[in-house]
Amino acid sequence: MKYLESIQETIYLSAGNAPQYRRIMRIFFMEYEKMHFQLYKEDVLELLREYPEFSDYPMEQLKTDLEALVAWKNLTPIQDPKRVYTIAEYKNKQFR
Repeated sequence: MKYLESIQETIYLSAGNAPQYRRIMRIFFMEYEKMHFQLYKEDVLELLREYPEFSDYPMEQLKTDLEALVAWKNLTPIQDPKRVYTIAEYKNKQFR
């Protein structure tokens, strides 16, 4: 029966916020096809807000959704050392 267990990477397809998760994953896929392999959350928010249903989508909600996708192993965060100018900024990890 182990073959009938749910696949963790597909949880976002049936989650409560499935339309949001699907749109975010679609953005990552479209950018991946353009050879943009790493995106900042600000870039994702900008691309997400191009859709009318996400025009007032807040950054806090995006952070929550991205954390959920990372927990489900759909996305892999990478710490970005380029935008760090102080030790405090380094400790407050920013991911791509």
